[in-house]
Amino acid sequence: MNDQLKENARSGLIFGVVIIFLLLFGLTTTLSDIVGDIFNLPTQTRTGNSVGLMVVLALIALWSGSRAASADRSNWRTSLVGSAVSGFVLGGIVSGFILLVGSLDAADVEMRNYFAQLDRSPFNSCCMGKASGSGC
Repeated sequence: MNDQLKENARSGLIFGVVIIFLLLFGLTTTLSDIVGDIFNLPTQTRTGNSVGLMVVLALIALWSGSRAASADRSNWRTSLVGSAVSGFVLGGIVSGFILLVGSLDAADVEMRNYFAQLDRSPFNSCCMGKASGSGC
């Protein structure tokens, strides 16, 4: 059971890192626009489609959970706990990263000095239009 939980946490870590790279490259904004255009989803932000972003992140989370649950399909409780562990690790990593970048943004740190392509818009769309320093 312990080894299985470690594997599920590793799955959440991998998917969390993937989402962070999507954020760093600005692909979350692009993917949310594409999903929003395909499904005609409304948006209330200037950059990206916030509803489309929720759909994209939900699909990635479902993918992570299904990967974690697929290891042991014999017991639904084990699969549920494994998926929850994967989701908590994924959510913790991504929310911690967004909190870090949001606090840097609130302190008026110019992020492009560190990452040439890093823009505020992907993080603002993750905060659903709120100021990133407000705790999203």
